[in-house]
Amino acid sequence: NGDPVLDKRGRVIGWVTSCAADMHGTLTGQAYVELKYAVEGTQIYVYQGAPQAAGPAPADLKLGDKGLLPTEAVVLSRFPKL
Repeated sequence: NGDPVLDKRGRVIGWVTSCAADMHGTLTGQAYVELKYAVEGTQIYVYQGAPQAAGPAPADLKLGDKGLLPTEAVVLSRFPKL
């Protein structure tokens, strides 16, 4: 809850309001996003479990360091047909 949602250019467009895993481990969640991104099939990105303290700035990363990457997601219909 509260994780940032980004567009393909890394701009914050909203935040996660809820999320749960199904019996297969697939995460399904809801997020508040700007209306123009609330179109089924839109590719979005989520920083899951976003840490309070960010790691090093990208320009400060050195060979072997790890950076935090967002998880790819896609906008689905609110009531998908199963």
